[in-house]
Amino acid sequence: MIPPHIRMNTVYSKEIQAASYGIALIYLPIFAQVGLFPGQKVSPGLAT
Repeated sequence: MIPPHIRMNTVYSKEIQAASYGIALIYLPIFAQVGLFPGQKVSPGLAT
């Protein structure tokens, strides 16, 4: 039997994982465009 707090942490981490995955799907094309075509569009916030 899994203690409730561990089970809650597992569910919580899965929600965070799903949310970060959704955010990655949204921003990945933007980062890809900025990274693949630095001459066309360069954002000073992304320049590392």
